[in-house]
Amino acid sequence: MVVNSNKERPTPDEKDKKIQELSTELNRANRRLAACQEQLNVFMKLVEDHTQHLTGTVAEIVHNVREIDSEEQEL
Repeated sequence: MVVNSNKERPTPDEKDKKIQELSTELNRANRRLAACQEQLNVFMKLVEDHTQHLTGTVAEIVHNVREIDSEEQEL
């Protein structure tokens, strides 16, 4: 049987200090997470805008090709 001595147990002050350190670390991690989420949102918006632009470009190309095909069939 192993008996813990009082020296091995953290004091209330040590526990409070550890809780404060962990709380500070958690707050820092949450701020980093929020910053990363914001960057991801900005990136996703840019991707969405670019996708819409490409969709419009492709639609215009398809229209032009169909128009050329139609003109060739008339000849």
